[in-house]
Amino acid sequence: SGNSQVNDILDIGCSIGVSTRYLTEKFPSAQAVGLDLSSYFLAVVAQREEKLSRPKPIRWVHANGEATGLSSNSFDLVSLAYVCHECPARAITGLVKEAFKVLRPGGTIALTDNSIYFHVF
Repeated sequence: SGNSQVNDILDIGCSIGVSTRYLTEKFPSAQAVGLDLSSYFLAVVAQREEKLSRPKPIRWVHANGEATGLSSNSFDLVSLAYVCHECPARAITGLVKEAFKVLRPGGTIALTDNSIYFHVF
């Protein structure tokens, strides 16, 4: 991490937008993009967002996190929140490579996930 100013956020695997909305609350001046492979999740989040009025609306993108189609060096913060535990190792490698590709120099990748050593049940 090096950037103190976060202007552009990408949330890969945003699902129904919980982590994306959290990031926009923490960085209210930033423009956020929530990206997910599930068109169903994106339809749910779009319906929920219709009711909200935001100074900077979140952009919702339907794409594969391993090949987002987004420009290189275009985000100060790239988040993968609770995504990797759902993926095989090869996909995780692709997700992380793509995250670094779209990350600006000095930017931050935030990877949050479950521990394989923590058993709830």
